[in-house]
Amino acid sequence: MVRVFGDLDRALAGSLSRCLAGLSDGGPADLVVDLDGVRFCDSNGLGALLGAHCRIDGLGGHLELRQAVPEVRHVLEERGLDRVLHLV
Repeated sequence: MVRVFGDLDRALAGSLSRCLAGLSDGGPADLVVDLDGVRFCDSNGLGALLGAHCRIDGLGGHLELRQAVPEVRHVLEERGLDRVLHLV
């Protein structure tokens, strides 16, 4: 499980991408990203989450997003990513 804190924007998106890529480097992985500490998510953050999903899915793994606060869930739903990413 990866817990994310702060604004999921340009400043944090690269670090999150590298972290999730590193965790899935060994092959198929089932990863959980806890978004309870994220209050804001921009296109950079969305790109990091979507990129991680595509990478992990391509390796035969699964990425799950948990506890997205209403503001972040709204951003994901508004852009249709709730139909691509697994939100719990």
